[in-house]
Amino acid sequence: MVVFKEQGMTKTRFAEDNKIHINSATSYLENGVVPEWPILIRICDKYKLSPYWLIIGKGPKKLFEKDEGPEESEKIFETAQI
Repeated sequence: MVVFKEQGMTKTRFAEDNKIHINSATSYLENGVVPEWPILIRICDKYKLSPYWLIIGKGPKKLFEKDEGPEESEKIFETAQI
């Protein structure tokens, strides 16, 4: 996940900040494994990233505009559920 490297974040820091095992962090950051939905939502909310961008790599990187907050991501995920 390039965005975390851009911020100078280490795998250890990423794992600690997101309460995940270091092996999971390695899988997500280096091996292209997509996190399960609860973790993905937490990462997107924490770093204000678009889940679409994070998974697909297209579209805007940031999820929120300056006046929006995490509740906006809940609307997106509610809409996306089948």
